[in-house]
Order: sequence, then C-alpha cells, then structure tokens
Amino acid sequence: TISGVSINVEYNPASGNATVSQAGGNTGDGATGQNWNVAVKYSVPGADGLELRAGLSNTDKISTAGSAGTAGAGSEDSEMTAAAIYSYDRFKAGYQMSDIQNGTAGSNGEMVMAWGVSMLVNDDFSVSYAVNENEADVPSGANVTEESTGIMAAYTMGSASLRVAFNEADNVNGVAGVTDENLELSLKLSF
Repeated sequence: TISGVSINVEYNPASGNATVSQAGGNTGDGATGQNWNVAVKYSVPGADGLELRAGLSNTDKISTAGSAGTAGAGSEDSEMTAAAIYSYDRFKAGYQMSDIQNGTAGSNGEMVMAWGVSMLVNDDFSVSYAVNENEADVPSGANVTEESTGIMAAYTMGSASLRVAFNEADNVNGVAGVTDENLELSLKLSF
C-alpha cells in the first residue's frame, strides 16, 4: 500500500492445465505457460466512501500436444476489469466493466457490465438489486447478450438470518430466447 493505493501483483512462471474426462482420459490439449496479474484498489481522498478498483491478467499458453491441436501452438488469454464502489450512510452502489478474451483463434470473448445497489433499511433488514449484462463476442456470428437481474432481501434476528432472492436471466449462456428464473429462500443460523 502506497499513499492509499493498494497494489497486488502475482506471477506464476509455470501455469498449466489439461482437459480430462470423468473416466480419466485426456479429451483435449494439455497446456503449459505463464500467468501474471495485477489488482489495484484506491480510496479516493476528498470523496468519502468512493473506492476505485482495477485488475489485469494475462496468461500465455503453449500446447503440449493432444487431439485438439499441434504441439507448440500457443494462445494468449487476457482479462481486464474496472469498478467503482460508493458507500453513503445506509446505501451502497457499485458499477463494473470487464473484458475477457481467449487467445485461441475463433474462440468467443466476453464483455461484461454489472451494477448493483443495496440499502440497509434498519439494523436488521437489507434489500438489494443487481443487473449483469454479459455480451458474448462471437467471431463467427452475431453477438448475443445474456442479461441477468436479481432482487435480494435479508432479515437478521440475533444469530438467525432469513434471506430471499429472486433472479431471472434472458439469453442464458449466450443462446437467444433461452430464459431462466430462480427463487431461493434460505435460513442461516450461527452458533
């Protein structure tokens, strides 16, 4: 942390992965490579409650051969995100934009925009609303945006917390016309 700016840096010189089926057979290329990422958090002076955040990640992959490619073929995956969070009294709001690109030729990328607001109604009851738009960046066709919205409420009484959430999504997994709804009710007890 330097002058109110928190910086996190990570480097992995030997990242790797392999796609494996449930039976244990290799169903795709293994990969080796390296990864680095940086995250920054800044509480803005003179603007109480405003916090800015940003992150960047890059992964270089080299194929180690397999059914899906040629040994030595590589790709470069990248992720970028930026967010602003503002808290005032019993209110909190956040906005975030992200860009995720798979370096493999012909692969989809993703552009994500999300925002949410929450309010602490009193010491026991809170409500929130959030929206997430995930646009699939399709190189071989039209882009499709999955839009998800959610309304949540929580009531806490001593060590018990009762929570309810209603979420719905359009164009689920980037497939136009596919919708989904979810209602969740939960009780959390702390001992």
